[in-house]
Amino acid sequence: MTAFEIASNATRFDFEHITQRTRDFYDEMKANHRFIVGSDDYIFAAMLALSGLDVHAGANKLKHIFMGLRSGFGRFTSKNSLLNLSQMMVLGGSTEECVDGVTKLSRALRKKNLRLDKTYTLPSLGVLGLLSIDHYQLADELTAANDFLRGKKGFGVWSVTAQELLLYVVSLVTHTHIGDTQTGITKAGVATSITNLIVAQQVAMMAAISATTAAAAAG
Repeated sequence: MTAFEIASNATRFDFEHITQRTRDFYDEMKANHRFIVGSDDYIFAAMLALSGLDVHAGANKLKHIFMGLRSGFGRFTSKNSLLNLSQMMVLGGSTEECVDGVTKLSRALRKKNLRLDKTYTLPSLGVLGLLSIDHYQLADELTAANDFLRGKKGFGVWSVTAQELLLYVVSLVTHTHIGDTQTGITKAGVATSITNLIVAQQVAMMAAISATTAAAAAG
């Protein structure tokens, strides 16, 4: 997926340069977050490399935003998901001052029983944070979109999980306000969030298969 991201967004003359920047971003993130960064961060390293950000400055900005988010969301929130959210915010051009806005949006959504602060959906808050819309208005729009999709054929609770549905909802609402922000960044952010979900599902599936195989062998 990382190779596809680079191939899709860089010219063939830049492949080697972007690949090296991807590795540099990954190494900097690993140095700053040794026990969190892993293979699921490859795609984010590639997108950061393609963004044109200075590697060292970008990694430091990521570190400071992550620290702010940890303080705002509390110690019980997944550190890995908070790092993904930080990566989304850096890609979107957010500053450390935007952390407060993201945490307020999360609280407004919780009041609507929309939990975007879960493992796979937390990074999508970085996309919504780019929209210049009142938190409560945005919460109302997301609730309406969620209810609308859930009532459609193929989007029932047995077909689509709550977190998967919310990714579709975020994508729809974001695109209705595409003029409120930088179009390219927002589309990239939504794509990254969904890609991250697919990667996480694949990893979980492989882990489940490995566990089953190990249990069968032991028996």
